[in-house]
Amino acid sequence: MRRILLVITVLLVAFIAINRQRIFLRDPLAKVYRNEVKQDGVWVFINYSNDVLVKSSELPHVPQFLVQNWDKLPGVPMEMKCLLNVACLAEKDHEPMQSWNGARTAAMTSREVSFVDGDGTHVRVTLR
Repeated sequence: MRRILLVITVLLVAFIAINRQRIFLRDPLAKVYRNEVKQDGVWVFINYSNDVLVKSSELPHVPQFLVQNWDKLPGVPMEMKCLLNVACLAEKDHEPMQSWNGARTAAMTSREVSFVDGDGTHVRVTLR
């Protein structure tokens, strides 16, 4: 039994190490603001390189979007699989995306992501 648990643990650690760019974990302390109004019912996920995925099934005016650190362009991910709103898995390290409402390049730090979408709405995500 110990050997099986050890093998499973080693395989899990190897999977996480290999896919660290693709695995997004939920940040329960993160907040999303639209025009400086805090949005409730929105989930924020981050990965190893601080790419930010924002997801909400409850609020239609806050669509799912992804801002990747390598290009800083907000977009809608083509395919993202999520497990119980705790973790999500992208198909590729640099997830292909559709443009999102004419959004402009985002300003990204390790604590905040902000940009203006095509409608002129200022979107800000604060990370903890």
